[in-house]
Amino acid sequence: MSKKVAILRDTRVSDTLVVAFTGFAGKLHLPVSQFFVESGLIGASKIAIYDRSHLKTLGGLAPHYASFEGFLAALKREIEQTPHERLMFVGTSGGGHSALLYAHLLKAQKAVVFSCYPYLSIAAAKRENNPELVTMKRLLHQFDQLPAAVKKYLDLRDVLEQWNGVTEYEVHVSKYNEWDNKRALYLEGMPHLRIHQHPYSAHGLVAELLRADTLKACFL
Repeated sequence: MSKKVAILRDTRVSDTLVVAFTGFAGKLHLPVSQFFVESGLIGASKIAIYDRSHLKTLGGLAPHYASFEGFLAALKREIEQTPHERLMFVGTSGGGHSALLYAHLLKAQKAVVFSCYPYLSIAAAKRENNPELVTMKRLLHQFDQLPAAVKKYLDLRDVLEQWNGVTEYEVHVSKYNEWDNKRALYLEGMPHLRIHQHPYSAHGLVAELLRADTLKACFL
């Protein structure tokens, strides 16, 4: 996906609609088009979202939507207008936060995320003694400047502790990546959420699963 594109749509004759949120690097650990081929989701209808602001659409999605609420409403309309029976959200890295959040708010059947960031607030990063307080200091301060009505979504434990009655959450992580694993385990105990620890150390878990020929199984 080009970084000049904010939303990429691909509507097909399919009973499945996949909404994908790229990570901070603008990928799904793989180039977006390759991800859909290798994951076995190429035949599904797709909406892929890239947020150049790195605020994971919590500040809207420039240049189309000026606010989180505006983007949420537009995405809901887009989903309603795309024929499907099964709705799945996917995301990698920072996009994993988005995928879990929107799957919850829009009551998708499933969310599948890899190496996700379950919190994006300074308060949670301090509480967890996370090194991103240094490496992502500027970005965390941008999240901290969001409106209060949006900041309530920064910590996914607060969001997911009350199940929406529909969504199953699948969180995949490299077991030997210390901080990816700690972030995944931060969500342990949330209802209808399963954590899958894989025997790797890379943040780019999707590429590792592809090499092991186990990527497609994550979406069954």
